[in-house]
Amino acid sequence: MKRLGPITTIFLLVAALLSLGLTVSAFLVHVPVRAGSQNLVRTASGAYKEAPVVPQTYFQRYGVAEVLLVGLGLVLTIAVLIALRQRSAQGGASAGGVAWGLSIGCLLLGIVGSVTVAPYMLIVGVLLVLACSTFSRNGAATRRAKPGARVMTSTIR
Repeated sequence: MKRLGPITTIFLLVAALLSLGLTVSAFLVHVPVRAGSQNLVRTASGAYKEAPVVPQTYFQRYGVAEVLLVGLGLVLTIAVLIALRQRSAQGGASAGGVAWGLSIGCLLLGIVGSVTVAPYMLIVGVLLVLACSTFSRNGAATRRAKPGARVMTSTIR
């Protein structure tokens, strides 16, 4: 089985580490609280009293949707890795439609996210597109003989 080239592997590794870091940070990083933020709480007498806002992690604040959003980058990175490994094993000269489709999809989701509210997958999408573009150039799929090298061929009759 042929291995992926070093440049492609580096892009995939950085994308996976970034995605994993974002996913773990959803459980550890607190949502920024503005100074002076208060919640109005109704007391038993019917009056409103100000209570300070308690810091929350992104997972506590936004729930499973946040984890799915940041975890999607890791899932897409693993899917692109599997597609590129299969393509390399088949001896394909390019990354293939599946890997390109997943990478471009991740990039588009990152662009939409950065325009709206959450640019989580933009860098991951760029790294996946770079991994697909370097796949065919790094010689992982096709090993060409150097100019002037003797090539052994055999014919079976």
